Amino acid sequence: MEPQTKPATATTSVLFLRFLAFLLCAFLAACSKSETAEQGATRFFNLCVQKKFAEAYQSTAVRFRLERSDKYFEARVRELGLDHDIHLKWTAHEPRGRASQLTGAFSIPVGNGKDVEGTLVVTMVEEDGAWRVLEVQQPIRGTTRSENIFQVKARAEDGGMSLESHSFLEPVIAHQMPTEEQLRSLVESTILKFDASVKAGNFQAFYDFVSDRWKYRGAKPETVVDVAPAMTLGNRGKFSVFGSTQTKDDHNRDERLTVTALALEFQGFIDRRVDLSPVKGKKLLLDSPAFITSGGILTMSGSMDTFVFVGVTDPPTPLRLRFNLQYVMESNAWRVFGISLALFDPKEKEKEKEPSGER
Repeated sequence: MEPQTKPATATTSVLFLRFLAFLLCAFLAACSKSETAEQGATRFFNLCVQKKFAEAYQSTAVRFRLERSDKYFEARVRELGLDHDIHLKWTAHEPRGRASQLTGAFSIPVGNGKDVEGTLVVTMVEEDGAWRVLEVQQPIRGTTRSENIFQVKARAEDGGMSLESHSFLEPVIAHQMPTEEQLRSLVESTILKFDASVKAGNFQAFYDFVSDRWKYRGAKPETVVDVAPAMTLGNRGKFSVFGSTQTKDDHNRDERLTVTALALEFQGFIDRRVDLSPVKGKKLLLDSPAFITSGGILTMSGSMDTFVFVGVTDPPTPLRLRFNLQYVMESNAWRVFGISLALFDPKEKEKEKEPSGER
């Protein structure tokens, strides 16, 4: 009895299918490695700009995610301004085995034709067939050191960086974001309290209204000297008005808020008899969604849907009020940690937008 053999056509078909399967596997393997480190890093920053924070967080390396939560990551992206286009361009690429270090230059427009420029050094690692962000460093100008911009830092009682504590806190997780109406009420009460001090010609009431963290910064109240500090930006608290100049105080190196400092900065509101009371009951107009920073500071900027008035003119001049406000949680309530106020004429703003030159 002769042995049976498979038809030649069937054998050919099996071989052909195996060949196709091999090509498909090779193609998929090539696709999984087709993204370069630069493309992976660019994808990460683009997701941040698109405010796809969860997707950006999940695209990072496993170690990156183990060291910080998704909420902390989103807070840092927002406070660093990475949710806006920083015009990042890669200038150097240094392969390091399964890792790769990229150097990029960024440029952020700040108005008046000026840009803030800097450098980021991004370490990428290959995981699960993709290049993922492991670390982002920013060189500190004038030094050989750099800062890990996503590092979870130990924080002292006053909100500053602690050199002694080894506990790592994520205050952003502990605080729930206020609702839209709660934010509006918070801004309104702050502005009206400030307005009452302007009308009284004395900022003691507003000083009593703000957070102890801003006033004392961990110091005992009886040791605080009421002289004008040199305030700084960021989570140190900030305020400004009419371009006035602040006075340096050598006895207040911790840069605490004082009544004198408020009077120096906001005397222009008193002198011009600014009336901010029309903000009561008006709609809150935020430039971008409010957010809680990695240090637990509620931050928002924008305006109220109304005019305020400067009373030194007859009739009073209607202007718009812009604010930048910061709050910290004290005794289960959000209290002021920083305030910046500015008045502007919306008509002048519109003129700035008009194109110049001949038609």
